[in-house]
Amino acid sequence: MIAVLIMLYCVMKKKVTLALAAVAAFTVPLSACSPSNTAAESHDHASHAESDAHAEHGDHNPGVDKTAEEAYEKLARLAVSTETGVTVLDYDMTPIDSFDLGGRPTLTTAGDDRHVMAVQGKANKIDVIDGGSWTKPHGDHVHYYRSAPSVADSPIEGTKPTHVVGNDATGVTALYFDGDARALILTPDQLAEDDFSGVELKSSAPHHGVAVPLMNGQVLLSKKGEEMSDSMELLDESNNVLNEFKCPRMHGEVVFENTAIFGCADSILRVDGDKETIIKSPDDSGERVGAIVANQDGSAFLGDWAEDSLLLVKGSEASVIDFPSAFTNRVSLPGGGFAVFGTDGKLRALDNDGKTTKEFNIMDGWTKPEGHGGVMPMMAAGESQATKFVFISEPQNNKVHRINLSADEIESFEVDGTPSSLAVVNGR
Repeated sequence: MIAVLIMLYCVMKKKVTLALAAVAAFTVPLSACSPSNTAAESHDHASHAESDAHAEHGDHNPGVDKTAEEAYEKLARLAVSTETGVTVLDYDMTPIDSFDLGGRPTLTTAGDDRHVMAVQGKANKIDVIDGGSWTKPHGDHVHYYRSAPSVADSPIEGTKPTHVVGNDATGVTALYFDGDARALILTPDQLAEDDFSGVELKSSAPHHGVAVPLMNGQVLLSKKGEEMSDSMELLDESNNVLNEFKCPRMHGEVVFENTAIFGCADSILRVDGDKETIIKSPDDSGERVGAIVANQDGSAFLGDWAEDSLLLVKGSEASVIDFPSAFTNRVSLPGGGFAVFGTDGKLRALDNDGKTTKEFNIMDGWTKPEGHGGVMPMMAAGESQATKFVFISEPQNNKVHRINLSADEIESFEVDGTPSSLAVVNGR
């Protein structure tokens, strides 16, 4: 009983500490940061939680790294891409480690919510980073674990890697290599063991494509058309074609459980398992989806539609939402809704119907670079310590901004190098 009271006291003390910290100056050089009392308290509580859990249940989590520390709550981490590689920041934005990858990667959180895939298309490789923070289900509850971040000894190699798609429901991650017309499907256990053999699937010919993992071990794999992908093939693990869905000039995809959405030249393709729905384009502008995200429960999908408008898909209907400016990537928010960051320097939180619910002034206006792959502000979102956060990089001033959507607070942190792509682990 005494131990429980002490733990409750420490938790309340930590919450007060965080609230006071939010009142401090918004710009904090990370080079001057050191682990706070909050971090020390977290480690103390993690040790108590681990001891109590093992005393009650025994060592019931086989496969967990023996050097991992059990935490008392979810503590997300942020991976930041710079011109030389990746820096991992802890839940309190303290830098933990940096990995020199020989260039600037594009980051995507894997389906297991623990690993980050650092893609360098020109270098023909994907480095796999273990973010060192993850959640493991156990019966009617979950356990939270933390360890030092690390990078796999050898990258996954292939010609022109591009799209990385994770299925949050299964934890499976699909990688696609444009130049090889090859997809590599990896399970959470394989990623945890740095085993990148996986299941390999082959498409018809090299092209800018994608592989999308579904719930039942099946995969949707793009098929080359005259110029771009013109259809999605439904394959089993033996590369057998089970079905094919037409999608001219396919680009832009997302998966939620067993539902996948794709942008096509003249429509939006929705695939539920082995059944398709063709959703009519909402206007005659000739636009198509270029990238799309799903909300928390898969009831709404948000994509780009022209320079300053968004496409909202709900069920079998699509509608256009006007936006005040051009924008960078869209992200799904924990608990529902989306966030969009505009070139006017403002972050807007949207509900599942695309209506703006909150607005934050983050930085001065900025201009999108021409073409693909340019360095510009990017976003990620996640939940940590029961708090919803959005993270935005500001490469112009070597900063990362953390927006607390639960308390409507903004904090800014300097980073070493020029930040761009971001990825959150253990934040779902």
